[in-house]
Amino acid sequence: MANPYKELRYTHVFEEGELLGWGGYGSVVSSEYFIDGQKYAIKKVPIDGRTLYEDARREVQVLALLKHPHIVQYYTAWFVSDIHGKMGSDSTGPDSATEVAAAAAAASEIETIRGCLYIQQEFCESDLAKLIDRGVGEEEGYRIFLEILEGVSFIHSQGIVHGDLAPKNIFLDKNNRVKIGDFGIAKFVERNELSQVGFEYYSAPEIPCQPDPRSDIFSLGIILFELFHELKTGHERYTVLNMLRDSKLTDPERKVQYDGPIAKLALKLVHKNPTERPEINWIRDQVKELSDDPWSRLKLVSSSCGDVFAAIVFGN
Repeated sequence: MANPYKELRYTHVFEEGELLGWGGYGSVVSSEYFIDGQKYAIKKVPIDGRTLYEDARREVQVLALLKHPHIVQYYTAWFVSDIHGKMGSDSTGPDSATEVAAAAAAASEIETIRGCLYIQQEFCESDLAKLIDRGVGEEEGYRIFLEILEGVSFIHSQGIVHGDLAPKNIFLDKNNRVKIGDFGIAKFVERNELSQVGFEYYSAPEIPCQPDPRSDIFSLGIILFELFHELKTGHERYTVLNMLRDSKLTDPERKVQYDGPIAKLALKLVHKNPTERPEINWIRDQVKELSDDPWSRLKLVSSSCGDVFAAIVFGN
């Protein structure tokens, strides 16, 4: 007989709040945990079939590996099946990922898996997309991008490619610190193909492909440009970001030339040939140099390919 607490775990111990986001994966809601009084983000992933189940389980496995100050913290996960009673976990620690795997083993004999996977994560106050819409100061922009680089560098060090880096998937906590999240399509290097389901503008042109950290570098290039260049309308954003994706820095429609060091650095990151994109440590060094020394905008900057160009403008 199924444990009634496990059957009603979510509704009994959480008070659901506002809807934070939704998509093909399901939905994310804010929920207050009755026991500690804290607010969490609960991702609810409807499962109808083994493929969806395995994809969702992989996200839990990725989250359980990634413990870093600039990655959304994962707390626990539990699966509720509507096939043979309810399967769930009362654990509140990271070991619950193992229990989800155990539930998978138990479900391995079931031809069709249906139910819902609940993923309890850190609640963040906002995201980078909203901050960009409000406008980002130069000093703040450098800090935020360096924090993004720290988080992405750690993800790659674990043999994982995020595959869906975009401002809406980069969250900000109450102290405005970066927290990278939404690992729904993240893949382990050399294990799976990276799917073409990422956000428009940010997804690398070579996708679908084998997971490669350089695909994330492309996304970082678009994010870097957007952090430092105010794009006031949807049409302007569409025009300029697609121009950058095509490796161009001139907007003939508005007669604007983006020729500052940030724009030129972003151009290197979005190189159409993945092998020509710089490594993350080199990017970090360049951004730190620009943030530490405003006069570095006037000096020669060497590209990762050995090209040298003069950045002799004060704007970005």
